[in-house]
Order: sequence, then structure tokens, then C-alpha cells
Amino acid sequence: PAEESPAAATGSTSPPEAPCSPAPAAPHPYTKYSVGIDLGSQFVRMAVMSAEQQMPAIVRNDSSNEQTPAVVAFREGKERTMGDDAAAQLTSQPASAVDHLKHIVAVPLTKEVLAAQGMHFRVHPDGQSVEVPLDSAAELAAFSGVQVLAMMLRRVLRFCRHSVCGASSSSTVRPRIVVVGVPVYFSAEQRRAVQQAVTIAVESEDGGNGGNGAAPEELPAGGILEDATANLLCYHHSHYSELHKKDFKTIALVDVGHSQCSVTLAMMNKTEVRVLGAAGRGTGSQEVDRSVVSDAVQFLKQKHNLDITSRAKAMARVYREARKCKEMLSMLEKAQMVVEALTDEVDLQFAVERPTLQAHAATLGDTLEQLSKEVIAAAQAAMPEWTSSKLDRLEIVGGGLRMPYLQERLRAVWDKPISTTMDSSLSTAQGCALLGAIREPTADTIRILESIVSKVDEARTIMDTLHCLNVSPALPTACALSEEERQECSRLAQVERELEARDAAFIATATARNSLEEYVYYIRGLMDTSEMQKAVAVADRQAILALADSAAEWLLDDTLPQVAQTYTDRLAKLKQDVMGGFPAMEKELQRQAEESKKRDEEARLEALKAQLETKKEPRTNAERIRFAEEYKEKGNQLFKQEHHQESLTRYVQALAYCMDLIHPDDDEQKKKKEEIAFSCYLNIAAAATKLNYYQKAIDNCNKAIELQPDSAKAYFRKGQALSLKQEWAEAKKALETALQKAPSDKAIQKELALLAKKVEQHKQKEKKMFAGMFGS
Repeated sequence: PAEESPAAATGSTSPPEAPCSPAPAAPHPYTKYSVGIDLGSQFVRMAVMSAEQQMPAIVRNDSSNEQTPAVVAFREGKERTMGDDAAAQLTSQPASAVDHLKHIVAVPLTKEVLAAQGMHFRVHPDGQSVEVPLDSAAELAAFSGVQVLAMMLRRVLRFCRHSVCGASSSSTVRPRIVVVGVPVYFSAEQRRAVQQAVTIAVESEDGGNGGNGAAPEELPAGGILEDATANLLCYHHSHYSELHKKDFKTIALVDVGHSQCSVTLAMMNKTEVRVLGAAGRGTGSQEVDRSVVSDAVQFLKQKHNLDITSRAKAMARVYREARKCKEMLSMLEKAQMVVEALTDEVDLQFAVERPTLQAHAATLGDTLEQLSKEVIAAAQAAMPEWTSSKLDRLEIVGGGLRMPYLQERLRAVWDKPISTTMDSSLSTAQGCALLGAIREPTADTIRILESIVSKVDEARTIMDTLHCLNVSPALPTACALSEEERQECSRLAQVERELEARDAAFIATATARNSLEEYVYYIRGLMDTSEMQKAVAVADRQAILALADSAAEWLLDDTLPQVAQTYTDRLAKLKQDVMGGFPAMEKELQRQAEESKKRDEEARLEALKAQLETKKEPRTNAERIRFAEEYKEKGNQLFKQEHHQESLTRYVQALAYCMDLIHPDDDEQKKKKEEIAFSCYLNIAAAATKLNYYQKAIDNCNKAIELQPDSAKAYFRKGQALSLKQEWAEAKKALETALQKAPSDKAIQKELALLAKKVEQHKQKEKKMFAGMFGS
């Protein structure tokens, strides 16, 4: 076979004319795969494809979600956060959270641009960069839009690596090519900027001393592809069996996202895709969101004499509720926008009806109609005999097309029923991954192609034909960067590696501090147990508690060096003082450890027995309730043994069985379901807090509060998680609510006192910082 496949050279390949014997492929030390990235306005989605796959696999992030918020957040004196962790900062600290990442590259960041996208971050005086706090609020750092986008892309590339081979073997995994989707309407400058961001992300992740050590020639290739074409590739691949060998089918594919829309018309058979026309605009469903928000803002002005347009947090909450309301109106005739405590005095309760939403969507409908007419005209210019009556399928993708009104507009233009056979949220990422496989086939896929040349077409699998696809016009998948641009990308890749090292140091410090704080709580709790009260003398217990209190006070000292070793050394000293100076306690702990080991062995044997036995899945509601109670109890036992991750898993399993109840037969079953669910939500929150999954803890407390609004425990645990997350205002509100519901609860009182100390320490720290800025 030829040394370079046609696919690698042109991206538009044809089957070889005759079969031949492939040479054995040289072994490669790295796992190779292609990566496709759908860079949406709100979310990033990833897909990977390797030689043995028939369809690109969707990648989940470290929170097990298929979509990752396109947000990069910065915090003073802390590590950067991205994705799910950063999304919460859009509401709490919008000035230091950068979102809508694809809209900040190669464009001037004017007030109009920021207002159009609902962005609230600071802009550098150069009008091209964002300003964010890093080491101090007094010294803001500036990053270009390309840099911020590269930060996000590097993080999702890591998700892809872990998906392919797991975190433990990440250094042996490297993508062959990374393809990022861009809107049809992007200018040449914007495409070049995305190309630069991909290059920075790839080099910072896989090259140099800070990455996986790849030599320049071994770095993954980076490319871009129009979203519309990616959707076409995904359609061709997933509908291959429906296509003919020679006869063409004509497909119109309409995509409406949050901030863009496109219409693409193409003819395709098993081996060829011909794009007849494509058109797009930088407008999407967010236009409808803005109109709904505008109505809500006017309602607040008229009813409450309140203008929230200058309040970033309030506006972010109203936008989020508007999007929920829009989704509900795809099924209902009327929906309520409800935002509690929008300000200190006002709750928002605003009704929206479907006719109003349709009126707001009229402009978007006009745009889709105009785009459809443009691609029809383009098709007729290329093929005068073609008419819309020859269209075989009208396929829609994108979350913006859930509105029935827009679907009706499209039916009227094309005179065809709507088809929704593709996963609207994932097709772009899958199409980009497919292009990567077409452009950069592995030795294995080349051998597959060569081995099936003599077979009839029907015998080929989807994977067999992937590299026999001709696409016309030819697909431009990369912007050629100049040598100067490549050097600048290399410099910025090194900056990103340094920022990553900074993040790692902050995470290590926070982890060490949390370990010390947890050990203090552990000692305090241990001294309250009946076993220790029996085994350890009163004077010794008081001395041990004094050591723990001393460490807790030490933690409040804001002059401590913020390095991990500081806290690691203090923890080691505390353990030495506690464990080495009190033999009775050490003896009791040894006894408990032996008992715990015995229980663990019994649990292991029980689990082994359960695996050997064929346990039927529950078939009735009564069995589901019993299973839910059993798993919840297993979770409780594991939690007591401090197996927090395992206990969280059992609580989630218990909740799943509970939620599987099919039309509970009576009030008793409904009541039991709610009791178990409430308990599981609180237990998940407790385990998540122990594991530092603070947002998960908060979310589950909110679900528990929905079931039992008067639960002091739910508000208490929510307040604890918010306090640990350093969202002190919200923590205080939750804890004060808990105290209102349980005024005599000492644990709540103690947590409020501790929160007040933390807040005061933070205020003193800020005071010192500003004193240094402006002089005393």
C-alpha cells in the first residue's frame, strides 16, 4: 500500500482500484484517536473515535455530564475553575467568570458585544482582552479571548483522554487529530483565532515539559470544521444503511442553537456527499430569551418600581429562568417564571403564554425562512432542474428548534414533515470526530479498507466505508498559521502550562488545609462518642479537645504561608500530639480499627455472596421500596465506616430504586417514597460534603427542601456546604433559616458562630489588602 493514504492527504478519498496485502503497522507507544469538539455558546460537547469504533463515543466530563458549561472562572488567590464548577460563579461572581467563549475571539469586546451576549466580565483597556483577578484583586491579569478559549479546550481534551484510557494511564494517550466545530457565519479572522486556540490547547496538553512530552512532529493535528458540515457527516455516517450506492438522496439540515442558526442542503449516497448550499447567521434562540427577559424586567419596573438591568447576578438568574420557561412552553400553553429572593425585598413571579413566546420567535422564524430560500437558490443555481419538491428529508437539530412555532415555519417553507432522527445536542461533536477519522485514518482502518475492496458494497460495515467518502466542495479544515503565529502559540502554550502548575499548587494547598480541618472535626466528633468517653479519662479528653481547638484557631490565621507543606506539617504535628501522648486513646482506636477490619471482611464476603447469587430485579413497587431501603441502609453502614464514596454510590442506587416506582398504588407507598427520597438526598449531601463535592451537596439539599420545606437539617447541611464553598452570604441565609426552624439546636448555633468568624477573617484580610493598595 501507499505510504500516505488519500484520506490523510486530501480528506476526500476513493477506494483503491485493486486489493493488496497491507504491510504490518509499526507499533506505536501511544493510543491514538480522533477528537471532535462542539464549541457551543453555552456548552462544550466532546466525542472521540478510534479505529475499532463504529460510531463516535460521547465523552462525559468529571461530573459525568455529556455537556460542559463553556465557562472559565478566576478567583483571587485560588485556582481557575472551568465547566460545571465555574458555571456557579456566573451568578455569584459574574465579573470574574468568562462565558460565551467562541464569541470573544477576534472581535472587539465593546459594551454592545457584551450586552448582546449577556456577558459581565471586565474588559482590558485594549478592548481585546478580559481582565480577571489572579493573585490579588488589586492586580488584574489580562488574557486574550484566544487564551481563554484555549484554557477550556485543554480541559476538555483531558476529559477525552481520561475517557479513552482512564486518568491513571493518561500519559500514554494522545489524540491523532482534534477538530473543533465553528459556525457557518464565522469570519476568516474568527476561524484563524479558533485554530490558534486549538493549537495552544494541544501543545500545552501534549507538548513540552509541562505536557505529555510529545515532540513537535508528534503533536496531534488541530483543525476546524463548520458545524453544518459536521452535522452532515454525522447524518451520512448514522444513516449509511439507508443510502444507495449510486442514486442520491437530498437532505436539508436545519440547526438552531443558542446564538447561531444554519440551513444546509446536500445530496448524498453511500460514497459521496455534495453540499449544494449552506447559509447561517449569528442569531439563535437567545433572541427569544432576551425578549422574555425584557418582558420580565418591564413587569418588575411596573409592579415593584425595580430596575435590575444593572444587577448582574439578578439578570443572570432571570435569564436562567427564562430558558426554563421557554422549554416548558414547548409542551404547555402557559408557564410561570419564578425567582425567589431576586433582591432582598422582591420575588419574581411572572406568567408567560405560548402566543407571547411565538411573537418573540417571529424574527428567528423569518431568519430561518430567509436562510432556507438562500440555500434553495444556491442549489438551483448549481442544478437548474432541482426544486424543493425533490427534497427527501428535512432534518432538524439544535435545542433552539424545540419551539413548535419554528417547526411549523420550516414545514411551510419546505413542504415536508420534520424529521428528528439525530441527537440534536451531540451530532456536531460526532461529525467533527468523524472528520478526524476521515482525515487521519489509522493503520488499522487503512488495512480494513484495503481488505474489503473486493467485497460487495452490502457486506461493508459503517466503519468499513468511513474512509471511502468523497465530500465536495473539499473541506477546509485548518487555517495555515504563519511561523510567527506558531511561535506565539508556543509561547502562550508555555503560559498555560505555568497557569496549570499554579492551579495545581492552589489545589494541593486547599486539599492539605481541608485535611487538617477534617481531622479537627474528626477529633472533636471522636471525643463525643460513648466508646471514647468510656476508654479515655475526662482530663485526657479535655486535653485532646484543647489540641484540636488550638489547630482550629491556627487555621484562622490569615498570615500563614499559603503552601501545602504548611498545612501538611501542622497536621502531622497534631496527629503526633494526639496519637502519641494519650495511650488510652491509641488503644481504643486500635480496637476500633480491628473491628472495622472485621466488618470490612464480612462486607466483602457478603458482597461476594451477592455476586454469586442471581438476584432478581424488583418487579413490583413493594420490592422497589424494599430494595431502596436496603441500599440506603448499606449506605449508612458505609458512611459510619468513613467509606464516603461507596456510601454515596449506595444512596444514589437507593434513590434510583425509589424513583422507579410506577404509579404508587396507595398513599402509604407515596409517603414511603418521599421519606426514602428525602433521607437519600440528605445522606448524599452529607457524603458529598465529606468528599468536597460541595455543589452536589447543595443541589441535593435543595431537592430535600422541595420535599420537606420545614426541614432544619436540610437547611443546616446546605449552609455547611455553602460555607465550605465560601459562599458566605448564602450560607448565612441557609443557616439562619435552619435556626428559625430549630431555635434550640446547638449545632446550628455553633456553625453560625464559626461562619461569622470566617467572614470576619475575610473582611480583615480585605481591609489589609486595600490598606496596602491606597496607603494607611
